[in-house]
Amino acid sequence: MSMEAWEKVTLGSVASIKNGGTPSTGTSSYWSDDGHIWLTPDDLSKGSKYTSTSRRRISDEGLGMSSAALLPMGSLVMSSRAPIGYLTILTEPAATSQGCKGIELDLKQVDPEFAYYFLSANMEAIKRRGSGSTFAEISGRELAKIPLSLPPLEEQRHIANILALVDKDIEAAARVKEQKDLLKKAIVKELLGEG
Repeated sequence: MSMEAWEKVTLGSVASIKNGGTPSTGTSSYWSDDGHIWLTPDDLSKGSKYTSTSRRRISDEGLGMSSAALLPMGSLVMSSRAPIGYLTILTEPAATSQGCKGIELDLKQVDPEFAYYFLSANMEAIKRRGSGSTFAEISGRELAKIPLSLPPLEEQRHIANILALVDKDIEAAARVKEQKDLLKKAIVKELLGEG
């Protein structure tokens, strides 16, 4: 993996940054159980790498009455305030509230998984780009300036696959530790409990 072939670009040169929006929450026709996924920072706070659902769903009418855009699957969504930094990959089309930014990638240049790992690894630097007095927020303009180093697409996929395998190993180790902790608690209770 030669770093020499990696292209230095900005996020805005390989992705379209979309602002979210919220129509009136008091207008019931803007919201529908069978509407479009509509993500907020709270939805992203679960920490899931992939997202295909949301607490609330927005109707076509609601989408038209807000500044939210419908993002295609394969796009990334990042919370842009309260807090900056929750990140997910869409497995279904979705819109977002104004607390998130949609990152619609040029899939001919950028693999979504690679972009996810790259942005996750650089999230502290991204957070430092936020501004605001009440709470930090990163603008779409500032997010578009984020530098990326892009290897060829096939190499991006290879790197993302390796990192996904590492993630699976970490998750498996965490499950084993959780099971050991439960076993220890049960043994302690049995040996030291009443009776």
